[in-house]
Amino acid sequence: MIAACFAACGGDGEDQAPTPQPEAAGGGRAKPVHDATFVGSKTCAECHAEESEQWHGSDHHLAMQEANEETVLGNFDNVTFTHFGVETHFRKEGGEFFVKTPNSEGVPTEYKIDYTFGHYPLQQYLIPFPGGRYQALSICWDSRPEEEGGQRWFHLYPDEKIPHDDILHWTRQHFNWNYMCADCHSTDLKKNYDLASNSYNTTWAEINVSCEACHGPGSEHVAWAASPEDYKGERADSSGLTVVLKEPMEGGWKIDPETLKPSRSRPLESDVQVETCARCHSRRRPLEADFQHGQKFLDTHGLSVLEDLLYHPDGQIDEEVYVHGSFVQSKMFHKDVRCTDCHNPHTLKLRLPGNAVCSQCHVPTKYDTPDHHHHMVGSTGASCIDCHMPTKHYMVVDPRRDHSIRIPRPDLSVKLGTPNACNQCHQDQDAQWAADALEKWLKEDGKFPLPEHYGEIIAAGRAGAEGSETRLIDLAADTEQPAIARATAIGLLARRPTQTGMQAIIAGLQDPDPLVRTSSLPPLEAIDPVQRIQFAAPLLSDPIRSVRIEAARVLAAAHQSLRSGPHAAAFEAALGEYKHSLDALADRPGSRLGYGLLYTAMGDPAAAEQAYRDAVRVDPQHIESRINLAEMLFQQGRTDEAGALLRECVQIAPGVGVAHEALGRHQVRLKDYDGALVSLAEAARLMPDNAHIHYFYGVALNQLGQFDKALAPLTKAHELEPRNPEYLVGLATICRDHARWDLALSYAGKLVELDPRYGEIYQAIEAQMRAQNQQDN
Repeated sequence: MIAACFAACGGDGEDQAPTPQPEAAGGGRAKPVHDATFVGSKTCAECHAEESEQWHGSDHHLAMQEANEETVLGNFDNVTFTHFGVETHFRKEGGEFFVKTPNSEGVPTEYKIDYTFGHYPLQQYLIPFPGGRYQALSICWDSRPEEEGGQRWFHLYPDEKIPHDDILHWTRQHFNWNYMCADCHSTDLKKNYDLASNSYNTTWAEINVSCEACHGPGSEHVAWAASPEDYKGERADSSGLTVVLKEPMEGGWKIDPETLKPSRSRPLESDVQVETCARCHSRRRPLEADFQHGQKFLDTHGLSVLEDLLYHPDGQIDEEVYVHGSFVQSKMFHKDVRCTDCHNPHTLKLRLPGNAVCSQCHVPTKYDTPDHHHHMVGSTGASCIDCHMPTKHYMVVDPRRDHSIRIPRPDLSVKLGTPNACNQCHQDQDAQWAADALEKWLKEDGKFPLPEHYGEIIAAGRAGAEGSETRLIDLAADTEQPAIARATAIGLLARRPTQTGMQAIIAGLQDPDPLVRTSSLPPLEAIDPVQRIQFAAPLLSDPIRSVRIEAARVLAAAHQSLRSGPHAAAFEAALGEYKHSLDALADRPGSRLGYGLLYTAMGDPAAAEQAYRDAVRVDPQHIESRINLAEMLFQQGRTDEAGALLRECVQIAPGVGVAHEALGRHQVRLKDYDGALVSLAEAARLMPDNAHIHYFYGVALNQLGQFDKALAPLTKAHELEPRNPEYLVGLATICRDHARWDLALSYAGKLVELDPRYGEIYQAIEAQMRAQNQQDN
């Protein structure tokens, strides 16, 4: 059904353009200067003393430091911290700092602290390990004042016991500095990871986030300052800078005298400043091992969209996603507000205190009054940022503000269970109370009802609610909505692709926003590889690298057809870029997993097997790579090897549901049904919200003659995804087979409500019931 619609959607993909070079940030105003070198912040300070003085003491300046008496904030005066019975001892000697804590085998071991990491509101400590690694201790120093609860040691997982073999133990990969943190805490960081030896030789130009981390290598700028007459044309316009963060003839903001609404006195020429900050202040994936300044953000990084585990459905921050993904949802971003409109770029502090930072643009006589905020002047409720930028704490003590700068929507809290700023203060009241109060105010102001928020559509899409597909299609096509929300809608359409949904996804391939184009590519994997070419091949020549590499990945399974057609050169170039992006994360098992999937798609099982084994070598606890490798081995007839791998998965990760599920499916194949039921039951227990595993477990129970036990997991699957037709068909037919006609007809009726075409199933069950009743009588 799906494949039939494609011939009418899009061109034949025959037009071929040369593969473009990465586009420079700022629409061409800032070009990569590949021969520029780093000169250091001391050189910058010779001319930029005021900026240098502001930078000193900032979060960037103190991002990472050598451990000494001046930089270490924690109490190392022979103190002991206990977490779930595990003791960690801190001491210092001769100006050096030591910690004694369990190692990766659980044995108490003393380590020397080499570096501090951050400074406020917490400070972490880096410890050297073999292979060039540095591990960040998961016990941190709370550097807030004592009256605020600080000046203490605390564990990043205060409510969990983290044993030495846990993936979250401080000696494991998630606390590895090279792997997780380094590129955003130092300047010109080179990870220098070697896969063969599984080791690092990480270097930096400066230990912290200095001038050139944002402005790019400064040697050309220094040369320009010494001899500006030698610079002509564009090089003179940029003053030799790799990244020009200021707008030419930069203007401020003007206020419309009638509406009192602000607008830029001169439209922005580029998004270079926001994208420069986004490199670190976003939930993203690097696409190159050694970052080159002066490129567009989506040429160097892939941005996470509003995924279930990262954001609430309305786009508010949930997991640690930093700032950029929420800011690009804001009206401020779409009205050309930049980071430096609110923040001093060198101190990183707000430009003005309190509401004054907002009243730079928002006239205080209109907005900083009880008529607007409905609270007592000077109270928390009268604070712009407390109402429009609520906080969530990460790393226990670090409050981060949501930068989507939104109107409080307690009505969405009632509908969707999302947080809201009102109840963050009024914790003694519920969301309905807050929604009623807001409704009253809005009616008084003539601003009620509020328009539908895209969060309602995303929530419906996540739940597979009735009518959600049409709403997702409309959201994906609505260019007035934030691109990150539209890209999210595309991803949700792909969960249960219908003919109409796929048409909308294919339309997204030609969207003006690269994030939407990128998100429209993975759903094409649902169709025949050769048929993908007509839709995805033109994007092999997209001006944005993140789009090109995703097109190459999706088209890898059609490589033979591509290499004999007009897109051959573009495919080879984009495939090379995709491999380069995987190599940029060579120390992550997901990179090797990506290679394994790529080689599998391209029909090279030997290379795929090596990639999967490299992933396991890089991280022995990477369950996904073990499962993929086991599946490939099974397909090759190497059944014993596959089984051994899957049993290892369960031993390594007994608390990971997918490990038990994979073993259970393998046991079903081997007709070890008793073992399979045990594995699948454990998988269902560990993944209570995973509808698919409950359904599979129920089907397995039923096929083994245990219908009474099967009914509970089958019903659970339907409750989790009430509009999934597969589960309703299964329930209807299984109940029919066991003469539970009441249930069978009930589920068949729900199928008809989903789609009248399922009426045949209902009629067939009804006829069988009548025939059975006649036979019984």
